[in-house]
Amino acid sequence: MAADGSVDDDALRKLLRWHIDSGTDGVVVLGTTGEASMMSAEEKRCVLRVTQEEAVGKIPVIIGTGTICPDTVIANSIEAAEYGADGVLVVTP
Repeated sequence: MAADGSVDDDALRKLLRWHIDSGTDGVVVLGTTGEASMMSAEEKRCVLRVTQEEAVGKIPVIIGTGTICPDTVIANSIEAAEYGADGVLVVTP
């Protein structure tokens, strides 16, 4: 996140490129131990867009879609698939 609380696109791009260049086996974005639970839907879409542009098709991408609402988990998982996720990380709602 940037100093103003917004998604830091440049830092995310740099991090994803570093993982790809370093031979990381895969990445998880929007997991359950970071900022994702406090991010707005638009902020999450920003992360999904940047991840799609930088990493999808180059390295396996797992996208966290879990929430406490089963309907939201389903919608988030469908959206993750639309952004090219190789899998989703789901917590028990």
